[in-house]
Amino acid sequence: MIGVFTGRSYGQRVENVTFIRIETELVENLHQFQPSDWMILTCLTMHIGQTNVCWPSLAKLATQTGLSEQTVKTAIKRLCTVTVGGQRVLAVCERRAENGRQTSNLYVVMPTDEQIREFEGTIQTTGEGQNFISHGGTDFIPPITLNKTYKEINPPIVPQKKKRETQMPKTDDPAYLLYVMFRRARGWDDEFGAGEWQGVHLLLREMVRAGVTPDDLYYRTGNLMGQWKTESMVTLRAVWKHWSSAGETKATLPSAIRKANEIANTASRALRFVQGRD
Repeated sequence: MIGVFTGRSYGQRVENVTFIRIETELVENLHQFQPSDWMILTCLTMHIGQTNVCWPSLAKLATQTGLSEQTVKTAIKRLCTVTVGGQRVLAVCERRAENGRQTSNLYVVMPTDEQIREFEGTIQTTGEGQNFISHGGTDFIPPITLNKTYKEINPPIVPQKKKRETQMPKTDDPAYLLYVMFRRARGWDDEFGAGEWQGVHLLLREMVRAGVTPDDLYYRTGNLMGQWKTESMVTLRAVWKHWSSAGETKATLPSAIRKANEIANTASRALRFVQGRD
């Protein structure tokens, strides 16, 4: 699907130019690649010379693609597991100096079965890892010596844990009853979504463990609203943080406001009952 060949440059009288060929059949397999995977594979392909082997550093790949080094590492791991038409897309091997220190990885784009069999050890080289881009010209041949002592690295895929979604509480849940009473004190109806519940349920569980009752939360919220000029500052967390000061007075909400809140909530519950939601 991806090939390398040399010859005359298209439209130019230049001999010995390296070309990268990507077959159009590959479009049927593009769904196997993440955007970052395809970017890294393309970048690696543009590093290869006469052979399908290259060894740019992670820092070089990150700089050239604009991705983070961690994203580059993750993309390389995924590419090592992708096959197209039964052929592996990428193989990664260690590249070490004579003293045993790893200098860089060696990447084989679309490795053949023979290359996979050959790459079973550690690549030995007399120099440090090199980064290069062979845009053209065939004079450069990667100075690597392969032997039977090196080992192919096939990074394992680490499954990512799916984030657990917060479930809506039941109507008899003590934490739910607390939040309903807080919303009533704020003049809101009893309905709220999972996203809102996600942000408050842990704090409500803490209140339940502390023995807070719905009535107590209702009156302390009302007291704090009476003490503060800006009602939008009276959040659930603010009430809990100022719990003591919120209890110094009792029911400072005007009775007319409390009565209006109760009427509105009663009407809201009646509407839900008529609509069959309760």
